[in-house]
Amino acid sequence: MKLTWGGGYSEDLKSREWKPCRLSALGKVESGRDIYALERVDGDIPYITSGSQNNGIGYFVDNKNDTYDKGYIAFNRNGAVGLAFYHPYWSVMGNDCRKLHLTEADANSYIGIFVATAISMQSKSFSYSRKLGTGRANKLQIMLPVTDDGQPDYGFMESFGRKMMSNKYNQYLTFLSNTNTSPYNKIPKIRKE
Repeated sequence: MKLTWGGGYSEDLKSREWKPCRLSALGKVESGRDIYALERVDGDIPYITSGSQNNGIGYFVDNKNDTYDKGYIAFNRNGAVGLAFYHPYWSVMGNDCRKLHLTEADANSYIGIFVATAISMQSKSFSYSRKLGTGRANKLQIMLPVTDDGQPDYGFMESFGRKMMSNKYNQYLTFLSNTNTSPYNKIPKIRKE
């Protein structure tokens, strides 16, 4: 099956073979653990909740629990059900989220973001009455590009992510170098006397 993804990159994606892959085949799905409001201590550790904004970060705490981890995909079981975000930084997770560590590509931000996006594309399949718990998540299939032998093509996912990041970086550089729009051009220049 061929799949298109917008944003000007569809030709790269159209050239690939895509197949459904179960989350349980990609890695281990684990539950989060709540840190209740009365237990939370303000701090610097992101506390991942089931939100749809800020990469799912609901609070910054000083608490740690057995979910303290980094380099994983967190997806919402409740709330904004099915949305997924990649977390390359140390964080803790609430019970309304599930965690996926990719067995073959753990801690690779480009692949993590690619797979998180593929999970999020399934979010319309879920609702408050049809939550994405651990059992359902293990059975969930997402569409991924595959190699000739039918395995997830992590090399392509990483290269695609790097290409997108490079293009975005170049857009920023172009913006900053444009004399009409650069915020830096509003700063008075210092003249040497």
